Amino acid sequence: MITTTLQEIRNTFERLTPETPNPIDRLAIQSLPLPVAYHLKRAIEAADKEYQRTEDLRTELIKRLGEKTSKEDEPEQWKVPATKMVDFSREFTELLKEEIALDGCRMLTIDELGKAEISTADLFSLGWLIGELETEAQPKTEKVTRITRKK
Repeated sequence: MITTTLQEIRNTFERLTPETPNPIDRLAIQSLPLPVAYHLKRAIEAADKEYQRTEDLRTELIKRLGEKTSKEDEPEQWKVPATKMVDFSREFTELLKEEIALDGCRMLTIDELGKAEISTADLFSLGWLIGELETEAQPKTEKVTRITRKK
């Protein structure tokens, strides 16, 4: 199971520009071993459901606080007026802080990704999905042996 926040998922699916693929799409096009690709696909599908749910709630919030700006014969468009923008930001930010669990999914390790090319920026966005294997607990203080010169 992966535990993450809606903000982290949103960061993964957001595009900087319409032409730019998002971080999850850039990872999904990498050549990966079949078992790793399977776990990646499961995680993407589960995260996408949460992303879509979040976007639906954002749209509902815009409609609740905003004003319709389109005419009857145009596609529906809404805008939150400046007087309600603080309320919108507060409510949406609270939603994005929600922690969720992606059941049936597991994190991928750097080793599993092999030779996949991932930018540092994408690693930040994909931090909820990519991690290191947990090892035995390390002691909180390390013993340091001083290096001395031979006399």
